[in-house]
Amino acid sequence: MLNDRELSSAIGSTAYDTDGDKIGTVEHFFVDDRTGAPTWVAVTTGLFGTRHSVVPALDAAFADGALRLPVQKEAVKTSPQVPDTGHL
Repeated sequence: MLNDRELSSAIGSTAYDTDGDKIGTVEHFFVDDRTGAPTWVAVTTGLFGTRHSVVPALDAAFADGALRLPVQKEAVKTSPQVPDTGHL
């Protein structure tokens, strides 16, 4: 699980999939209301960063200025978009 420093540092960084392919830019994290654990991450994707996808963050790792996510890029392309409420 990402710690508070990693969560803060990851915002604005590049997100990569399990193969090292670029997914997009980390926008923000959704945390569990009860535990405070980061469970999902919002990532801007697409040619101009106009699509906002929600990706699981439970097994994410932040290192060398990049967020590594436990998903494939193709799965992110077909994932739901971030709700307007900012809350899942």
